[in-house]
Amino acid sequence: MAAIAPPNTGYLATALQEASDALRERTDELSLVRRVGDAIGEAGSTAELCTEVARAIAETVECTFAAIYSGPETAPFRLAAAASLFADTHEFPESLEGTPIANALAEDAQPIRFDASLNGVPGSAWPFAPTLESFLFVPLLKDRKSTRLN
Repeated sequence: MAAIAPPNTGYLATALQEASDALRERTDELSLVRRVGDAIGEAGSTAELCTEVARAIAETVECTFAAIYSGPETAPFRLAAAASLFADTHEFPESLEGTPIANALAEDAQPIRFDASLNGVPGSAWPFAPTLESFLFVPLLKDRKSTRLN
C-alpha cells in the first residue's frame, strides 16, 4: 500500500489568503456602493450628497483627502465637496478651469495619477498646494445616456 503524501499546506495557505483578500476587496466595494446609495436617498441637496460621497471615497480608498469637482457643462470643474480622513483640513482651489488637469480630463476622459516622487515637483500651473504630493483624478463624465465612471 502506497503512502499518501500530505497536502502542500503552504500552497493552500497562500490560496486561502488570496481568496480572503479578493473577498475583502469586493466587500469594501459593495460597502461603498451601499453607502453612496444611502447618501443619495438621504441627501437633501447636491452639496450634502457630494460631501457624503467624498467622505465615503476617502474612507474606502484610505486616502488623506478626497474632493469632488462638478458643475454644469459650461463650468464642470468647480469644487463641490472635500473630505479628510483626519482632523487636518486642506484648502482645495474653488475651480480647476483652465488648468492642465481640467484640460486633460476634458480631452482624454481618462484617470490621471500624479506622484511627486515619480513625476517631480509640479510646475507653476499646478492648482494644489505643494504639500499634497500625490493625486488621483478620476473623471465622472456625463453622456446622453448615463453617468459613468471611467
